[in-house]
Amino acid sequence: MAEGTFIEAARIAEGLGTPAGFMLAAWSLQVHGHFVSGEDQRGRHLGQAIDLATEASSADSDNAKAQVQFATAIGRHAEAIVSFEASNQAGNRTRTDGQES
Repeated sequence: MAEGTFIEAARIAEGLGTPAGFMLAAWSLQVHGHFVSGEDQRGRHLGQAIDLATEASSADSDNAKAQVQFATAIGRHAEAIVSFEASNQAGNRTRTDGQES
């Protein structure tokens, strides 16, 4: 997929209403969120990926691939949160002279 089509792919895949469609939608949003989104949108896209992976798992609880997609979505989201918090902490740290950097 070319840059910029992940959101559209997710929308189409979700519209299928099948476990496979939900998994593809979750994967598309994970890729977009991790590699394409800016920091301001990353958490939202990865959160949507978790929701779609949950939907896939709920629709077919015996589907191991859906479980893996769910775990991957949670991992990507957690990674983004840690990265975001670390960048905020670095931007707000106090210098040794008592001034904020």
